[in-house]
Amino acid sequence: MTNLRIKDIDFGAKEISVLRKGGKIDTVSITPSSLEDLNSYLTVRKKIYKASDGDNEYLFIKNYRGNPEPLSNRAVEDIVYKYTKSFDKRMSPHKLRHTYATNLAE
Repeated sequence: MTNLRIKDIDFGAKEISVLRKGGKIDTVSITPSSLEDLNSYLTVRKKIYKASDGDNEYLFIKNYRGNPEPLSNRAVEDIVYKYTKSFDKRMSPHKLRHTYATNLAE
């Protein structure tokens, strides 16, 4: 997820191309509500983080000394731990993703 770039998102087809282990590329569908959230995030990303919206730019970024930089895997782990802890269910990003996929499949 931290390597996701803007060019990996196909807004017309409502899909994201994801590079998996072994160099395999999978295509994942985006729900309409997620697409709306993504568009809102891109607006905030440009305004708050002063980030370029070029195709090769990383999607998820942080400000580091006033410059936009991609989020690290560790930063994503910290964010997920922080917000899942408030529900008395501290989870890793992998566990959160697995739980979401299981609930979606059901």
